[in-house]
Amino acid sequence: MSDTNFTNNVTLTDADWFNDLNRLHYTILGDPATLAALKTTISPITLTATQSATGTAVNFTSVPSGTKKIVIMFSGVSTNGTAIQRIQIGDSGGLETSGYTGCTSNNSASTAFSGSAGFDLNQASIAAASYNGNVCLFLADASTNTWICESSIAETSTPRTNWTSGAKSLSATLDRFTINMVGGADSFDAGNFSALYFA
Repeated sequence: MSDTNFTNNVTLTDADWFNDLNRLHYTILGDPATLAALKTTISPITLTATQSATGTAVNFTSVPSGTKKIVIMFSGVSTNGTAIQRIQIGDSGGLETSGYTGCTSNNSASTAFSGSAGFDLNQASIAAASYNGNVCLFLADASTNTWICESSIAETSTPRTNWTSGAKSLSATLDRFTINMVGGADSFDAGNFSALYFA
């Protein structure tokens, strides 16, 4: 870029333009060194391969180390019976089957978790229904490995929405979870699950 002469007798040289552009860059984007450091601290997101909703349980066994939030997405999920759908979390010692506190609600009623064996996602499934929505798991206290569950899942047949809120503490770092049904007899027969992990 060549020197620029303005009508007020001010001349900007190439060096002036370069310095002004640098100042503009710093003003809008910040110090490049700071940005480079910030890049390493932004929470990474990992999307797992989508798993088909089939069988009595769908297991996710490779939760990345350092995960503090998990979003589990239901897309067109269906079951072959009326059993309650739920999520159970676990660590290196296996899945936890007790100690879950909370409740699930829909448009007409609220119910405590069935036997405190997992995060219940509805009060009863409908075989003809399709379920769409998401479940969010948040690490509330790393010192006690306490996780909070919040979910919102809609079913097509009624139609209605199911909401869940709950908590569960683990003995070690969460590294797995499963989506299954109370009783273990009913099966998923359509749709899929995906998970997002946030550090």
